[in-house]
Amino acid sequence: MSEHLTAAFTHGGKFHADDVFSTALLRIVSPEIKVTRGFEVPQGFDGIVYDIGGGEFDHHGPEVKARESGVPYAAFGLLWRRFGPELVGQQEADYFDEQFISPLDLDDNTGCGSSLAAAIGSFNPGWDSTADENEQFEKAVGFAKQILENKIALIHGDARAKALVEAALAKMQGGIAVLPQFAPWKRAAKQEPRVQFVVYPSQRGGFAAQAVTDPQSEDHALKCPFPAAWAGLRDDAIAKVSGIATLRFCHNSRFMVTAGTQEDVIAACKAAQREQIAQFMPQKSWPVKAVVTDCDGTIVSELEHEPSEAVLYQLRRAKEQGVKVIVASGRILPVIPKSLRGIVDYYVCGNGALAADAAGKTLRKDVWSQEETADFWAFCEAQGAGLSLFFEDGYSICSRWDDFLKFYQLTVGDIREQMHEDTGCRRYLTEAPYGAFYIGSDEALAKYLAAHPDMQAAPFMSGYYDVYKKTTNKAKMIEYVLDFAGVDWQDTVAFGDGGNDVEMLRAAGRGYAMENAREVAKKAADAIAPPVSENGVAQVLRKLIPDAPKQ
Repeated sequence: MSEHLTAAFTHGGKFHADDVFSTALLRIVSPEIKVTRGFEVPQGFDGIVYDIGGGEFDHHGPEVKARESGVPYAAFGLLWRRFGPELVGQQEADYFDEQFISPLDLDDNTGCGSSLAAAIGSFNPGWDSTADENEQFEKAVGFAKQILENKIALIHGDARAKALVEAALAKMQGGIAVLPQFAPWKRAAKQEPRVQFVVYPSQRGGFAAQAVTDPQSEDHALKCPFPAAWAGLRDDAIAKVSGIATLRFCHNSRFMVTAGTQEDVIAACKAAQREQIAQFMPQKSWPVKAVVTDCDGTIVSELEHEPSEAVLYQLRRAKEQGVKVIVASGRILPVIPKSLRGIVDYYVCGNGALAADAAGKTLRKDVWSQEETADFWAFCEAQGAGLSLFFEDGYSICSRWDDFLKFYQLTVGDIREQMHEDTGCRRYLTEAPYGAFYIGSDEALAKYLAAHPDMQAAPFMSGYYDVYKKTTNKAKMIEYVLDFAGVDWQDTVAFGDGGNDVEMLRAAGRGYAMENAREVAKKAADAIAPPVSENGVAQVLRKLIPDAPKQ
């Protein structure tokens, strides 16, 4: 359609950000378009009409045109919905709509206030001005067009930077991502819950590091700010306080540092991490009767398939002193790390859907009904998504076998003996599953969950989700196991790293989120443990549980 845009019509009189930005957008889409302003659409007008006339691009009629977020469309949003994807692609168009256009549309529909809309409005002639209204409109359009062109250029720049930033995030160690050159990184970092700092060469020479903000924080809180003692210091003063030779500057808001070398700026990030952890590490022992720990991201790192010997040693030491050891994982029981056998007293699997004793005997199970399973399978089949159902003897792979084989090999090792082919999803007709794993579109799953409030999902990463019933959670099944073992929550220490660990971290007498945990887990915890890569659980247990008295 944009190829044939030669004429457009919008309302006359006082102009606003809506019709001004709409016109600017049309001029970008079709530079030769002729825009006419007036108070009534000419009969038989052959062109695009917006913000007047009651058509596709007008929002003044009785029918409210609104986004899924609830924000009503104005003409600018309606035109961007049509032409934005041509300019930047659908995903980027949706993001720009959310970040830039929606606030302007909301202001045009409600008068809620927008500084940018007010700036555009200031181009209108004053009540006693002799300036030509249409000339002022064209000035406003020129101003808005420059803003839009700059924004679109930035979007394309972000797209070019995406691969570079994602590569740095993939190679990230200890929450510190290192870029080979500066590139826009904040959007990509929002999608990686483990990143705390981004390091890059500074335009002023040397290197800089920025602390990453928590995307879930309303006040833009930093995941790990630089030490308070460094705030605002420069040159010799900060080098002396920090002990880092070439450290040159720390912003007084503690979000950025600069140094002469990459090694020193990374050292500054590690110093900030150590200070944050030191604030929460236990200073003395505590009467623990049960240790509850998540598995992946808590005692098993993404690079390994088994807990380290340091973690196993501390869990054995706890058990030898009469402490109950409970593993609470999203995994099913057959793929819990084998090295934990003989140490663990109870297992809570499938995000709280199943409890078993040390021998693997099922104590309790929360299963899906045939209707629930059939409905989710129908959704997955329609989307072309991968579906793996949880059973006591392993995973039943209903679709995309090869994708699940690769995923499980990367995350838990070679478990082909525990993977059972069930193409077409038939097993649930004779045996009830107790959970599922989904590989597919984030957006499609979000819409499914919105329409099925009895179901929930926990992300492993984008496109990969544990799916389970709303009635299922780790804390509820852990409480059943604790009652079975005769232990109270207040005598329990818990460790976790994900959103599915939130309830148990809150319920435990002392809840520790790993330093590499998602922010939602950190907010729920009483304290922060060192990262899984540094055997954080072992470090805490060594201080928390005293050695048995010598005989």
